[in-house]
Formats: sequence, structure tokens, C-alpha cells
Amino acid sequence: FHPMAGQGLNLGIADAECLVKHLKQAVESGMGVDGSAGLQYALQQYEAERQPEVLATMSGIQFLHGVFGTSVSPAIHARSVGMNVVNSVRPLRRKLAQIAAGVDGIR
Repeated sequence: FHPMAGQGLNLGIADAECLVKHLKQAVESGMGVDGSAGLQYALQQYEAERQPEVLATMSGIQFLHGVFGTSVSPAIHARSVGMNVVNSVRPLRRKLAQIAAGVDGIR
């Protein structure tokens, strides 16, 4: 499997947790979720909370796919330089590993 393959699972788990949280808030506040405004409100809150991380993760995966999927010589050189930078800057490497593992969000 590709190292980034687990990102879909990580996003899906975080999505489910977030959706449950907002549905629970709507029910506990008395708005309900039976097709009422409470459901619409919960879904809007869910989307607003999850969209930044989902878009950032999807963009990052697409970027990595493009970078590692090319055979153009200048791009290969740039990729090597970039990987050397990531490998030599420990805080950056640690943060990227945490994000990829789903331990820490994009924010």
C-alpha cells in the first residue's frame, strides 16, 4: 500500500466523530435532527469544522502524487532537494509525521 493510503481512513474517522458531536449538540439543545433546522445547523457546523482539514489533506496527497509520479529531471531534482530539507529539519519532519498519522490536524 502507498504510505498515504491511510489518510482516507483517518479523515473518515475524524469526519464521523465530528458529525456525531454536532448531531448530539443539536439534540441536546432541543433543536432535534428530524429534518428540522437542527439537522441543517448540525451539518453546517460539521462542514465548517471539517472542510479546512479535508481540503488541506486532499491537496497534500495530490501534491505528493504529482511530485513522486513525475519522471521529469528538474522535478526529480527539486523533489530530492525538498526531501533533504524535510529530513534535515526535525520539527518539520515531526509535524508532517504527526499530520500523516492523524495525530495532529492541519491547523
